[in-house]
Amino acid sequence: MMRLIVLSLFIILNVVLPPSHASAEATDALQDKDRFLKMLKYAELKDAKLTTLSNGIRFIHYERGISPVFAGVVMVNVGGVDEEVGSTGIAHLLEHMAFKGTSKIGTEDYTEESTLLRREDELRVKKELSDGERNELKEISARLAELGDGEALTKIFIKSGGINLNASTSKDQTTYYIEMPSSSFEKWAELESARLKDPVFREFYQEQKVVLEERYMRSENDPFGKLYEDLLLNSFSKHPYRHPVIGYEDDIISLTRPMLYDFKKKYYQPDNLAIAVVGKIDYDEAYRVIEKYFGDIKPEPFSSKELPTEPVKAKETVIKVNKKVVAPYVLVAYPKPAYPDPSDPHITIAEEVLAGSVLSPLYQDLVESKKVASDISVFEAPGNRYDNLVVFGLAASGGINYETLIKEFDQSLKLALNNFDKRLVSTAKRSFLVGNIGTLKNNLELAKQMTSSLLTYNDHRKFHDWLEGVILASDDDIIATARRIFSNEKRTVVYME
Repeated sequence: MMRLIVLSLFIILNVVLPPSHASAEATDALQDKDRFLKMLKYAELKDAKLTTLSNGIRFIHYERGISPVFAGVVMVNVGGVDEEVGSTGIAHLLEHMAFKGTSKIGTEDYTEESTLLRREDELRVKKELSDGERNELKEISARLAELGDGEALTKIFIKSGGINLNASTSKDQTTYYIEMPSSSFEKWAELESARLKDPVFREFYQEQKVVLEERYMRSENDPFGKLYEDLLLNSFSKHPYRHPVIGYEDDIISLTRPMLYDFKKKYYQPDNLAIAVVGKIDYDEAYRVIEKYFGDIKPEPFSSKELPTEPVKAKETVIKVNKKVVAPYVLVAYPKPAYPDPSDPHITIAEEVLAGSVLSPLYQDLVESKKVASDISVFEAPGNRYDNLVVFGLAASGGINYETLIKEFDQSLKLALNNFDKRLVSTAKRSFLVGNIGTLKNNLELAKQMTSSLLTYNDHRKFHDWLEGVILASDDDIIATARRIFSNEKRTVVYME
């Protein structure tokens, strides 16, 4: 959510100073802090308006720029974390189906089509079909292909000038987004609201196969995907963060069209939904249009479910994944608190200092000096609504086995933590903040940030507080947090050989 930039792209080499320049380092750090605080203050979004519609949907409006364009985001606070075992992947499949049109968009005759869709569902759930039923199903599929056009909605968006039309499902949220000319604003609101109020999940079984293929490609046939999936499964014993967003194969196969309608009815509720519009759109006109098209979405009683509390790990977990690879690959995950825990910004900078660039001590030691690894990476996963993980990825060099690689990693990490290079903190902060504050210039990314922040923290500007926490984090805070978090006692290690 707040880590959308590839941090190493912005590494600025000239801030790495020799130890004799301690006073210069302190001056640079102070100047950096003041500069970034001013940048953040400039981007405070004081003109961003938050309004609640008559039905409870929250609407964020921020008018800026001179070009007659806008970015529109509709976000639902539902993702993989809200799924049950047995129906994992349903949030993601629903996102796919939201593009398939409505009872008025994408059909030649909805009365006939709806009858055939219901009959198709009846036949698809049967374990065995008679010869007559199989022939009937073929005829239904052929007729539905004639009646329905699952691309009709997308075509209208594009014909209206839309670009970057897409959607995504994460562990935490589902996001629908686009950029369009300001003159198409009312058409955007009409289309987005229509698929919320009146979706038709046509081509469901074809899309189900697409998602299955996506799973095979990302998880079953991709060694890293399989490794990452096993990492989550073993890092969390109870919390639903342990399950993949794409879903398990058997669960995806078992999903039905009626199940998607039930899931949508439960979670796509006004209280669980936010809209953001950023660009050259007048507020009064925007509010009138948004209320007109979204304000009549009927609210249903909604309450988020209580998720199981993840127990504190008592010891390290090491798992070998049986999948052949050319060279060992290792993922090492350390549990961490999620924001608004005040240590969260400290952890972000600490991981960037340790392994976020080719200048980092772990990269220099393991890749450049000892040559036991061909690459090292670090990232946070799998979501932000709940406590999550810092994950180091290690690719072994040729001829290096798992035991050697993890031993060298542990030694290198211990050495880096005991001799934390404060000179690299300014580098990490500067690269990170240049990137993240830079995203605020992009209408679409800002709209995503504001909606996600609103749904996660009930404050569309909360990510400003988080960025301020990064700016104000002291060297001592970062070091102390890193030494506390990166402990072998509670970590999970998965590897392939």
